[in-house]
Amino acid sequence: MYVFWNQLKESDILFLPASLEKTSAARHLTSVDLQDSSYGQCNQPPPLTPPSSTLSPQSSNSENEDNEPGEKKPLHSKLCGVTASLELKQLWDEFNELGTEMIVTKAGRRMFPTMQARLFGLDPNSDYMLVVDFVPVDDKRYRYAFHSSSWVVAGRADPVSPPRIHVHPESPAKGSQWMKQVISFDKLKLTNNQMDDNGHIILNSMHRYQPRVHVVYVNPRHEDATKTENFRTFIFPETRFTAVTAYQNHRITQLKIASNPFAKGFRDCDTDECSVDVMNSMSGNNNQSIGSGSLKVTQKPVASTPKVSPYPTQNHKK
Repeated sequence: MYVFWNQLKESDILFLPASLEKTSAARHLTSVDLQDSSYGQCNQPPPLTPPSSTLSPQSSNSENEDNEPGEKKPLHSKLCGVTASLELKQLWDEFNELGTEMIVTKAGRRMFPTMQARLFGLDPNSDYMLVVDFVPVDDKRYRYAFHSSSWVVAGRADPVSPPRIHVHPESPAKGSQWMKQVISFDKLKLTNNQMDDNGHIILNSMHRYQPRVHVVYVNPRHEDATKTENFRTFIFPETRFTAVTAYQNHRITQLKIASNPFAKGFRDCDTDECSVDVMNSMSGNNNQSIGSGSLKVTQKPVASTPKVSPYPTQNHKK
């Protein structure tokens, strides 16, 4: 995992490539494999030799030339045939047509639609980890213009928080395990709390983000993990979204209610937050404010059931 994180930082891009920022072109793509442009080539076998004294990455195209910083490492052979497909693609496409919005809260909110995918081409007997992270689509901050029902640029982006990753809780697992089921990242939560200590993904509200799925190969002990890229990244352009603290587009709200089995009424919230949301809505309608310490929850008393003794209450004469 440490090797993966270092490689990701070395070869990472702060923003998405310009070719992926054109929604009309990316809308027809189910997955974009960045291996050829940013994550090495698949033309060399994994080295089994001890680590070299130099830490410079080997170029897959010119073995005799001197190594230079920024050259791409060859992709591990266990990742060359890996492909991914997005589950619930039709639903993601519906949201993407309207401009997907994801709620971020201080306590953390789960994504809907949930990031789900299927993997193919893994080595059944090798170990893999699955990781999700989020990168800004651009360096801009947005606001929603209600008169035109569209998002417009509101200025430069806020400072980017230290990047975080979400590791699938079943990681690591054999390739056969990953390929036989739909992989769901339903435990992932988004927050706007810059001081979050729960491991949630920290995002800035009114900024656009692109989720990325990383398939990480767990190198055996006899392999030199520094010689190859041990992860492969997949991007599904239809999953990009704008982080918000409240839904801006009413059509997004309607689609969430219609497609989310856990939505009740006009609310889309976690169970522990619904009561506060309802009270805040009621106070807003009555032009009243509720203090942080004045909200009380009352429960109906539960009628006690008399206990029945298992022993007879009458004395029997012999």
